[in-house]
Order: sequence, then structure tokens, then C-alpha cells
Amino acid sequence: MPSDLSSPRDDESAEVLRERFRASWARNPNKTAKTALFSTLFRAMPGKFLTPAFPRAVIVALTLTQPMLLERMITFVQGAGPYEERLDVGYSLIGAFAALYTLMALFNAWYAHACNKLALEMRSQLIDSCYRQLLKMRLAALDSGKAATLINVDMQHIMEGSIILHDIWASLLTVAVAVYLLYREIGLACVSHTFSLLLSSLTGSLDSSRRSSAPSVSTNLRDPRLGKT
Repeated sequence: MPSDLSSPRDDESAEVLRERFRASWARNPNKTAKTALFSTLFRAMPGKFLTPAFPRAVIVALTLTQPMLLERMITFVQGAGPYEERLDVGYSLIGAFAALYTLMALFNAWYAHACNKLALEMRSQLIDSCYRQLLKMRLAALDSGKAATLINVDMQHIMEGSIILHDIWASLLTVAVAVYLLYREIGLACVSHTFSLLLSSLTGSLDSSRRSSAPSVSTNLRDPRLGKT
């Protein structure tokens, strides 16, 4: 391993993660429930699921701070007063903007790293379990090309979902606080903006449901080609 890269800790090795997942799955009383896989993964590595929550919460706070800082800057530009006092305020605003965007960059990097780490460790555990189950199946009942395709497609979807998992609650929290701040500024006029936001969200949900059949169509087209190889 290159000297500039840190080696994984003992508790992050593939063997340890695999054993944790197997033990958690064995303790699951209802393995056919819709949330069985998610609950098993969460119990197997709760720290990895919760780690991205802190940087994501800080990002929300920093994002909501930006309009307040911009408002203060506009007030400073439009204001009047002694030159020395305005100079001090100007330097303070420059420092505040520098600190804000530096923190945004740092916590965005931390959040992206934590989410990618969660996605990769989930993939490691699930791939091991899937192929272990394939080895137990009879060869006559196994379509290797289709099985491999389905595993890869499902793993890709799970990884993509794990990366945006914390964006769900963070987006709802950001919208709620933003609507409240908007209400303080313009009153009930913010209702029209909230309605437009809800309408666009509903339209996006309907459009995504129409496109939900696209992955299955793509999978069906790839299966014959992969089966021949």
C-alpha cells in the first residue's frame, strides 16, 4: 500500500463487516419484511449510518446562514457612517464570508467521504452475501448471466440511495426553516412560493414513478447479452 494512504482499521476489514452482517441477519426475526435488509444493515454498522448526519446538519446550518450574511452585507453597502467604523465592519464581513465558505468546503468533503464509505461498506457486505447464496444454489436452477446483472443493478441502486440517504431529512429541514425565515420577511406572501415548491415536488414524484420501469427494461435487454458471455 502506498505510504501516503492509510490502511483500514481492524474493525473495518471485510471479514469483520461480513461477520457482523451475518450475525445481525441471523437475529432478524422477520427476514421477509420490506425493512428487513435496511434494519439488518443498520444494526450491523450503526456508526457508519449516523456519522454523515453531523456534517450534513452543519451544512444545513451554514446554508441557512448565507442569506443572513448577504443581508448584512447589503445593509453595509447601503449604509453610511464614519469611515473607520465601516472599514472594521467591512473587514469583519470579509472574514465571515471566508470562514463560511471554508467551513462549507470542509464539511461537504467530510459528508461526501462518510457517505461514500457507507455505500462501499454496504456493497461489501451485500455482495458477499449474494454470491455466498449463489454458491448454495443448484447449477440447473441458476441463470448466471441474469443473476449477475440483477446483483450489479441492485447494488448500484442501493449505493446511490445510501449516498443521498441523509439528504432526505436535511432537505425537509432546510425547506421548513427557509419557509419560516421567508414568512418573517414577507408574511403570508410566502404561501405562493411554498405552493410552487410543493407543486414541483409532486410533479417530480409523478415523473419518477413513470420512469421506474426503465431499469427493468434495461435489465431485460442486457440479460441475453451477458448470458452469452
